[in-house]
Amino acid sequence: MKYILFTLGALTMIVEFSIPRLIAPAYGNTLFSWTAIISVVLVSMTVGYYFGGRISERKDTPRLIIIFGLSSAIWTILIALAGSRIVEALSGLNLIIGPLVTSVLFALIPTFLNAAVVPMAVSTYSESSGAASGKCFSVSTIGSITGVILTGYVLLPLLGISGTLLTGSALFFIALILYRPKMLGLGGLVTTLLIGWLTGGKLQNENHLVDYSNGYHRIKITETEARGQVSRYIYLDSTLEGISTVGSVTSYLPGVTKLAKDVEELDSVLVIGGGAFSTPRYFKKIFPNAEVDVIELDPDVVKYGYEYMELDDSVNVYTGDGRNVLRSLDKKYDLIFNDAFRGYKNIPSHMTTVEFNKLVKSKLSDRGMYAINVRGYPSESYLAASLLKTLKHDFQYLVETGQNASNTITVAANQAPMFGTSLAGDFDEGMLLTDNRAPTEMLVMADVIRKKVGF
Repeated sequence: MKYILFTLGALTMIVEFSIPRLIAPAYGNTLFSWTAIISVVLVSMTVGYYFGGRISERKDTPRLIIIFGLSSAIWTILIALAGSRIVEALSGLNLIIGPLVTSVLFALIPTFLNAAVVPMAVSTYSESSGAASGKCFSVSTIGSITGVILTGYVLLPLLGISGTLLTGSALFFIALILYRPKMLGLGGLVTTLLIGWLTGGKLQNENHLVDYSNGYHRIKITETEARGQVSRYIYLDSTLEGISTVGSVTSYLPGVTKLAKDVEELDSVLVIGGGAFSTPRYFKKIFPNAEVDVIELDPDVVKYGYEYMELDDSVNVYTGDGRNVLRSLDKKYDLIFNDAFRGYKNIPSHMTTVEFNKLVKSKLSDRGMYAINVRGYPSESYLAASLLKTLKHDFQYLVETGQNASNTITVAANQAPMFGTSLAGDFDEGMLLTDNRAPTEMLVMADVIRKKVGF
């Protein structure tokens, strides 16, 4: 019985940690997504414990334990096979409802079944109920801990989402082989392995150059060809992070193009956020004598940058969190360009605050400028107004340079820039963002509700 409890505890966490990656292409990897999945899992476990306790005295409890575990494993296999299609079909739902609905569909049943097994297993022990309860819950919890570590550090990076879920089911069937009925466990294991072999064990789309999930993102790279020109697009979770045109060094953001043409010669540039690496490569093209650095959080994005996005050694790449790496750099820059929150579903709130802006300011040269890529306009977006209000706290001048749909490049400086459109005002609709309080997801949701920003 301990093998059953251990593997079902692990399976619960495997499902919980895989679902945010599964739904990321539609809803991003946001606070709302994690709130939804954790809430659904906790509610399901609570109901499962209660229900399992109510039926634990039945004579056929050992058989029910096998049925519940088997149903959970089969449901997990179905998620692995059909989860992406279901997410795509529900992608029109908003950032709060979408994660909640998909979490209920994917997590409620297996988590309920796995939790119900624990009190049912207690009744199968001949020792006192207190000792049996302690043993059963501790074994299940150890399984959950193992599931968390295994999923985060091994399964998702190596096997992808589908392979991870199939592995969770396979663990249960191995437990059946060790417990009983052995033939059912063997049949289930062989079937699961066969499914994994036939599907490749991952969610690779044949139309994608890359479809890979690691500890940071779900990375997708697609390719299109028009008029003899090949363009590659990189998506991190649900956000298009950049475009690279093969054989050409261009910027997909008009604001960056205008900024590069309007400023005088730069000696040093830092770009925070790699994406397709088109922005740092473009700056290197315009300012060939400048030292151009880029910070990218995800090492796999860097790897695919060299492989598919024509990134080369003319740009210096630092891998790690933008704020931590920036703090460690003993350099001053003429321009720091923050392109880490171009989208709206994966905004790193710790790089929007007064404290972060002060760090940026300390890394600027005497003529240095800090540019950010803002989604939305201050008059229409609580998020944009908050970002600019926070910039205004430490920088005297703000100018706007170029727009692309609802994206604006805003430049902050303490010397009056000789270009762009001045942004005046206190941005009263925004809030001052600090390390203590930077609710970027709530600001995005407020913009969505207001329906003035095209999200």
